[in-house]
Amino acid sequence: MEKTIYCTKNDCYKRGGKIRNVEYLIVHSPAVYPTVIRAVDGANNWYKRWNKSGVEKLAHGFIDDTGIYNFAPYTLACWHIGDSWGNANCIGYELCELDTKAEFEKVWNNAVNHYAALCKKYGLTADKVVGHCEAHDKGFASNHSDPEPYFQRFGKSMKDFRADVKSAMNGKDYNKKVKNKKTISGIIEILSNINTRSFYSFEDSAVIGAAYAGEKHQVVESAIVDSGTLMYRTANGRYVTGAKKYVKFRDEINKRITYSSHCQTYGNLPVVGNGCVSGTVGEAKRLEAVTIDGSPDLEYRVHCQTYGWMNWKKNGQMAGTVGEGKRLEAVQIKRKDGGTIKYRLHIKGVGWGPWAKNGETAGTTGEGKRAEAIQIVLE
Repeated sequence: MEKTIYCTKNDCYKRGGKIRNVEYLIVHSPAVYPTVIRAVDGANNWYKRWNKSGVEKLAHGFIDDTGIYNFAPYTLACWHIGDSWGNANCIGYELCELDTKAEFEKVWNNAVNHYAALCKKYGLTADKVVGHCEAHDKGFASNHSDPEPYFQRFGKSMKDFRADVKSAMNGKDYNKKVKNKKTISGIIEILSNINTRSFYSFEDSAVIGAAYAGEKHQVVESAIVDSGTLMYRTANGRYVTGAKKYVKFRDEINKRITYSSHCQTYGNLPVVGNGCVSGTVGEAKRLEAVTIDGSPDLEYRVHCQTYGWMNWKKNGQMAGTVGEGKRLEAVQIKRKDGGTIKYRLHIKGVGWGPWAKNGETAGTTGEGKRAEAIQIVLE
């Protein structure tokens, strides 16, 4: 559903500045979660908040799980990006931050289809769809982090959003439901190299990375896509084929050891179990930190850009940095009981490095190569 309900009392609307040229489409989120506010529903909705005098901000609309709500015409230079050039050359919508994954998927799908339509309307390619944070990096927006924190909460990113917009421009309807979607808990072993995707689809969903033979991934959901083929969603928010010639599924997760990583763009990734991949492969994203826990007691440390080898950490402690943009380059892990633990890193320009064990170095030092993913096996 798309509805026009202009904020005629808003200061920006009354000022009446005009768009000069549509160069970019900006994706925003209000950054008020855990407070949940919808576009027009509820006593404290965004329309009521913004359709009054004294409000010196305005986006072209809001998108929630019920539809698209246009708060201003596309000809209006809305005050949404904190920069005079940006406001005069960009259209932007706020994506409402809702609670559940099901609600988020509706917001996401509504937004993907709408931004795809806007790209076609203004002759733009999907790479002209950017988050507020990315617009700041490009030099024409205020310093905000949205919408990445909202997307990261559900394992998504602006890269995923652009990929889905591109697919929608090629005919994919992202409100089309898949069949038999269900929550599961298990592990898939990759038997042959496959692509990872940003959505449940083979024909239209953009390829955003890869999974290689020998990897293990924790999976949290399965579904049947339009072609009638099984697909899985991994704990890291990637979608892969369920065809038996490519993957082997088992429903046991060994949690004697668990670990998670902090990754460029995506932030803290979900905890995975023994032997599973944490991080990304084929997406050129650096690992920045790891946290390991389990039984028996462990000690571990990382080699980090600028800092070199950092202090040893114990079960449940983070090793590395967050918020500094520093790549993790190598890792050493030891079992305090003398048993065997092995581990390996996926490295820029190298791929999966050799397995190391019991305090040996996995990764590189002195070569400036980022680690992108980690696997740990407690034997």
